[in-house]
Amino acid sequence: MHLDEVVQVLLASLKENPLVKAVFLKGSIARNEHDSFSDIDLYCLVEEDDVTSFLPDRLEHLKAYKELIFWDDIFIVAPQILGVYEDFIHIDLYTVTSKTLNEKDHIKILYDPQHYLSDYEPSLQVSPAQFIEAVDDAIWFLYQYNQSAKRGNDLWCCHLLHLSFDNIGTILLHHYCPEKAILGLKTLESAIPGDKVEQMHNIMNHIGINTHKEAARYMCHLLEQEKEWIFSELEEPERILRFWERVLQII
Repeated sequence: MHLDEVVQVLLASLKENPLVKAVFLKGSIARNEHDSFSDIDLYCLVEEDDVTSFLPDRLEHLKAYKELIFWDDIFIVAPQILGVYEDFIHIDLYTVTSKTLNEKDHIKILYDPQHYLSDYEPSLQVSPAQFIEAVDDAIWFLYQYNQSAKRGNDLWCCHLLHLSFDNIGTILLHHYCPEKAILGLKTLESAIPGDKVEQMHNIMNHIGINTHKEAARYMCHLLEQEKEWIFSELEEPERILRFWERVLQII
């Protein structure tokens, strides 16, 4: 079954529940960027006082499509059922309120008779604070990498480079495609210039037990290329500049 058809089956079930005030999608389906391998990020909006009463109903609503072969009840940004159907379709059902609704990412409104979502203003840009955090963490994990490399802890070295890599991805997106920066690595290859994609591929290809030193050097080279722009974006570049230069120099 096509993902849009699955959504319609679930929507029909959720609309029957009087506690559900609105239903909407986020993620790739809401942005019309999905394919047959995408997951379904489905959101239910309920009143604050009705959350506890609604949560036990979620599994039955999800079973309106098919039985789940796996599910987990977790909390990341909101109460969430993570589930997988027997046809391997992945569903994430979030329960939010007007207070807990995070206005990140575009939404596709499926049901909102009382216009709870009329003032929703989506954004996929990283905030100034998130950009500063990405810059800090990119160089911090390279510093930690260097300490680990001195110990000869190759597995931990690879892990630390991956952490730095994620933050470099955010920096590049904020530079070249700020309107999608919050999406991170999942959109990187289609959103930044080809030569930067090639450099990121080269780095990832070398994050391994026997080649992580080369990966670290490639990362430093890329950061040196971006350095002038990065520090032009920071309100207090002097806070991290000396640390930044020292780490790149050592590696």
